[in-house]
Amino acid sequence: MLPSLTYADSLRRAAIDAGATFINSGAFYGNSQDGGLDNLRLLNRFFKANPGYEEKVIISVKGGMRGGKLMQGPDSR
Repeated sequence: MLPSLTYADSLRRAAIDAGATFINSGAFYGNSQDGGLDNLRLLNRFFKANPGYEEKVIISVKGGMRGGKLMQGPDSR
C-alpha cells in the first residue's frame, strides 16, 4: 500500500526541517501516460502547499536527451 500524499508531504517537511537541502528527482519516474512526470507533479504540489520550502533546497532533475529532444519514460535511461 502506498503512503497517503499527506503523509508523504509530512515526511518531506520533516526532512527539510531537519536540514535536508538536496532533492534528487528525474523526468522518468512514475507510470503516467506522459512518460513518468508523476514525481515532478508531486514535488510541485508539495512546494505550492508549503510556501518557503523551495528556497531551502536544491532540486536536481535528471533527464535524457536524444537528437536534441527531451526523452521521457524508459527510453530516457
